[in-house]
Amino acid sequence: MSDYAPSGKEGEPKRKSRKSRAKEGKSGGDGGDGGGGSGSGNAEADVIKGEIRKQQEIAIMSEGVMDKLKMLNYDDRFCGKFSLPPISQHYFMFSSSAAEQLQYFATLVSWLLSFQGVQLAAPEEYGDPNETVSNMLAELKKIGADQGASSTSLMSGSGQEVVQILNTLVQEGLKRDGWNWERPVIPVEAVQQESMDETPTEIGADTADDADEIEDNFSDDDDDAFIDVETMHVVGTVAADDGSKDLLSADIDAAEWRTEVERVLPQLKVHLKADVKDWRHHVEKMGEYQAQIDGSMKDTHTHLDKLHSEISKTLEKIEAREKYVNKQLENLINDFRQEHDKLHSKQEQYKAEGGRVTELTRDLANLSDELDTVKTQMDERGNNMTDQGPLVKVKQAMTRLKSEIAQMELRIGVVQHTLLGSKIQSKKHMVNDMHRDPVTHEEWI
Repeated sequence: MSDYAPSGKEGEPKRKSRKSRAKEGKSGGDGGDGGGGSGSGNAEADVIKGEIRKQQEIAIMSEGVMDKLKMLNYDDRFCGKFSLPPISQHYFMFSSSAAEQLQYFATLVSWLLSFQGVQLAAPEEYGDPNETVSNMLAELKKIGADQGASSTSLMSGSGQEVVQILNTLVQEGLKRDGWNWERPVIPVEAVQQESMDETPTEIGADTADDADEIEDNFSDDDDDAFIDVETMHVVGTVAADDGSKDLLSADIDAAEWRTEVERVLPQLKVHLKADVKDWRHHVEKMGEYQAQIDGSMKDTHTHLDKLHSEISKTLEKIEAREKYVNKQLENLINDFRQEHDKLHSKQEQYKAEGGRVTELTRDLANLSDELDTVKTQMDERGNNMTDQGPLVKVKQAMTRLKSEIAQMELRIGVVQHTLLGSKIQSKKHMVNDMHRDPVTHEEWI
């Protein structure tokens, strides 16, 4: 059939998915129109697969780092020493809190470097992250464990470079710590066999079917049956040799023997326990399951073929309907595009007018502020003009000035009187001196 293609195993058919068959039908109807789109889609799919593969590799490496830290007794020797909580396996994969992750990463690096004899002080809680990263990167470059990382990539405290650096350091730490891989010790556990349904088998000689069933139950395929056939054969042979003569001469009634056999026959049952670990049991089950699968696959193939044909027809109808609708709505689509262009131009015009309105609103706010300032000044001046307090103060000042002027005039009069008296006294002395006899030089001497 065309819907099947050979899979990894030779001769085993592999059914194509409905989605792939639908894509093939659509591509066959469209012709070569989707060639470029499939190429770009494959490129995007390859990019996504590469990113997913990269994330998986980082996750596996991160889990390995945590396992190796456990080997170094990380919980007691690191967490107990620096009072830090244990972290998850993917703590350094994604960025959650850059400051905390950088602090934890730098402290862990300083502890791992101590195994190699490199003394790098643990970063302070509120230290400069640039200085912390530069010091750490310098020590890593000295021992060749920087993995080509830059300070920018380490600043976040997470990512591929951080996990690679930790992986290198923890491996070297295991070597320096003297870790040796020993042969694993596998504990021996008691095998618990599952209880199987016991199928009672009646022993009877009346019918050939019962005899065949007993013979099948005691066949050579049941190696683990608990009945020892050889022992039974030896015991039966000895018993036959010893009492063969007695049996030949027994006087037992056949009717009574048959009655006794019928009475005892329901109680004679052989219980066989099938071993679930027997490979023959598994092979039989596999054959049964294969037969069931083959039987159900025929019906499934038929239903899937019908479903494929229905889906193909439906897709063809949908494509034809799409083409018809597109053809009928072509004029409306053109009108819609024109109206959309007009709407776009109106939106641009609205944005421009909105900017102008913003500027005018800003100018209005400035004018309003200036108006409020002028109103405040006018109110203050009006209050000052109607206030009589300054006038009262002026009157009081004038009264004080008048009193001070009167006092000053009184003082001036007293001073003038004093000066007049002194002038009169000086004139009297001058007159008296003029009326005295002149004194000669000799008298003066």
